[in-house]
Amino acid sequence: MTLIPLGIYFLLCLLVGFKGMGSRLGYWGTVFLGAIITPIVMYLILLLVSAMPSVPRIPRSDQYRGQ
Repeated sequence: MTLIPLGIYFLLCLLVGFKGMGSRLGYWGTVFLGAIITPIVMYLILLLVSAMPSVPRIPRSDQYRGQ
């Protein structure tokens, strides 16, 4: 009887992993973290992080010295 809720929990972790494939954690990192902090909370975190506008990086001038 406890296998059905565990299966649903694992399936939700895998689905959250697909949402997090483009993130810095990647698929397996998102699945692992989702298993620790529940898939629903991890999904909400991914939604909040992906909604934040990205700031373009300006290359530092010292990176290009000597080239």
